[in-house]
Amino acid sequence: MAGSVISEGCWVIIQKGAYIRTSQVSAGKPWLLGRKRESFYISLASAIGEPFGTTFQMVLVNDKKKIYNLQKLSFNEVIIHGQIADGCNGDFGLDNRDLSDAGTSQKLTKEEILALKASGASGEEVIQAITANSATFSSKTKYSQQKYVGKKGKKHCELVTLHKPSIDFIAESFYSNNPRTVSYLRPDSLYQVLSYCNVYPGCRALTYDSGTRGLVTAALLHRVGPSGRLVHVYSGDKGFKGPLASAVSSMDFDEATFSALSLLDINRLHKVLKPGKPSPTSDEPLVIDPVLLRGDSSRPPSGPQNAEPGAGTLPSNGHEEDPQANKRKREEEVEEGSEANKSASKKKSYPRDRNSCELVSRAVLQAGVSSLVIAGRDHPAVPTLALLPFLLPGCPFAIFCSVKEPLMELFLTLKSEGGTNLRLSETWLREFQVMPERTHPLVNMSGGGGFILSGTKIRTGEQF
Repeated sequence: MAGSVISEGCWVIIQKGAYIRTSQVSAGKPWLLGRKRESFYISLASAIGEPFGTTFQMVLVNDKKKIYNLQKLSFNEVIIHGQIADGCNGDFGLDNRDLSDAGTSQKLTKEEILALKASGASGEEVIQAITANSATFSSKTKYSQQKYVGKKGKKHCELVTLHKPSIDFIAESFYSNNPRTVSYLRPDSLYQVLSYCNVYPGCRALTYDSGTRGLVTAALLHRVGPSGRLVHVYSGDKGFKGPLASAVSSMDFDEATFSALSLLDINRLHKVLKPGKPSPTSDEPLVIDPVLLRGDSSRPPSGPQNAEPGAGTLPSNGHEEDPQANKRKREEEVEEGSEANKSASKKKSYPRDRNSCELVSRAVLQAGVSSLVIAGRDHPAVPTLALLPFLLPGCPFAIFCSVKEPLMELFLTLKSEGGTNLRLSETWLREFQVMPERTHPLVNMSGGGGFILSGTKIRTGEQF
């Protein structure tokens, strides 16, 4: 993953109040943030070289195009901004029974507030002017004044914090901006799926992720780490590059962790031998290098002299050993020279091609996986029954779907296909506001975070 300092080309999490968005740092390209009428452009050039977690003040540089630059704030300045909502030191009323929301209490017009901001006034000065020209501010209770000032502070203080990419921020960003794009997979539901499948560092996991913008794939890859293996089975011609377009690329994995991911077309599963099944005479067995399964790159790959005739030996990088291909590759590297390194540093690409991915995936699936995760907007029956034979007996699986009817049908099918301890669950979530003398559940809550079918595979009679 990215280091501790923001650099050119790395991914960051931009947080402005409750708004969260993932962006890639580019010195010459401002990013569009906000929703519809409140959208604006922000340049991240001044954030390069600063540590993750730094808070910046947005400074308007182009009023017509709404382009902002970032100005770093010190720790004391951030504390002062945080104390704005608690700085109501004037008079306050006992209750709000005499207040009426007629829209005439504020003397300043919208044009006057915009003119005040255009003149170079800071966010604190704008808030002080708004509260001073409010006819009902002094009659509000102390808590109402703090809520009023806090609401205006989120709008006019314009503070932005750049965080290091993490599954927590990315899952919250995707769900809060548009939950439909991730099949209504809430962050807490994502963590339940990982827990039900017992995904741990160094394990071998298998997933079919078709409608979560790569969120499930990124979470599994982050959990298994560079010492594990993750096979992502996709459907369609565009699926080979699909997981790299959103959550996986936003996590900014390092090369060691990124190489643990391999992709396989679901239409090529018939080429993969089931775990424990003898190979047919018409197909040579695939020799699995132990380095591939352990993720140990320090050990040199085994040579072709130890392999059976016609079998492909997989080294740690997942490429098939071919002397002529290696010779051509070395000649191409000599000809390209430093130009290849420059292009690779600009844009991070997938380390393997389609054929190499299939070889690595076949090796991992033939050895068997210890975790199986199905998630997406497709009907889960087809991918589940196709991938279940590669799950080792006694290992867990989890299937996520935004509606329960497909999972209810699959519940009965899995009973006869070697599934036990089956459980269909839905999590009810409601957030609470925790503040002094104002702790209560929030008015708006999530309507649903999907359904999860979890269970454990057992050995059937055919597998003995």
